[in-house]
Parts: sequence; C-alpha cells; structure tokens
Amino acid sequence: MLKLYEPSDKEDLLRLIQTFYENSGQDALVYSEEKTRIMVETIYETGQNEYLAVFFRHGDRNRGLLVALIVESQFSTSRMASELVWWVDKDLSPFVRGKAGLALIEAFEYWAEKIAKADLVQIGAFDEKKTKKLFIRKGYKHVESTFIKGLT
Repeated sequence: MLKLYEPSDKEDLLRLIQTFYENSGQDALVYSEEKTRIMVETIYETGQNEYLAVFFRHGDRNRGLLVALIVESQFSTSRMASELVWWVDKDLSPFVRGKAGLALIEAFEYWAEKIAKADLVQIGAFDEKKTKKLFIRKGYKHVESTFIKGLT
C-alpha cells in the first residue's frame, strides 16, 4: 500500500532518507541531519506541485520511500521531475521489495504526469544491470551514469 507523506510521518521520512543515503554510495559525502530536516519541512510547506514524498507501507509500518522534486531544465523548456530517494528496506523479501519498488515508480510517474506536469529523471544507484533493464522496459532512455568523489 502507498501513502503520501503527512507531518505525522516525519520521523519515518528522516529514518528512510538516512538509510537510503547510508546504502547508496553517497556516504563518500558527509550526511547532514540538519539539512535533511530542512528539506523535509520544505516538502510539507511547498506542497505536491513541487515535491513528492510517498511511502510504501508493509504491515503497519512505512518500509519504502520515494522522494522527488521539480527542477527547471537548464537547457530546454521542460520541467523535470527528479527522483532524490528511492528506497525499500532490505530486510523485506525480494518479492515484496520488487513489488514496492515498482509501486513507488508508478506513483512517481503518475505524480509527474498528472500533478507536476513534468518529464522524468530517474536515477538507478544500486544494481545497475537490473535497474537499467527495469527503466528501459518502462520506456526510459539511459543517458548517463553518476560518479561521486568526496573531497571535503
């Protein structure tokens, strides 16, 4: 089951974002709980035309999360819906994780098309072969890979 973010979900949102960050390879950069809290406040205050935060619920808990925001393209007239966090807890079965991941992507696509009126940017940060296959099957075009090097 999917659930849109509400203020009562704040601690779950923070927990899932930090878990995503720690598992995404971005840990080469220093995580900031303060900046994450500010972003969470912005998500709620700005509303769903500019930000999306949707949970995957399993049992009575939020166990997955997709967070996205709208950015203006620097090179075209397009508004881009860009995924920031896409995470499902690792202790769930592969079947449930797969089902949750697809449900979160479909919610993201619906939001981008119907609410935000934007094109999509989706980042695949984990198993690149499986992620690439999934996105190509869903109609995405593979345009780049991302590399991070922490220098400070």
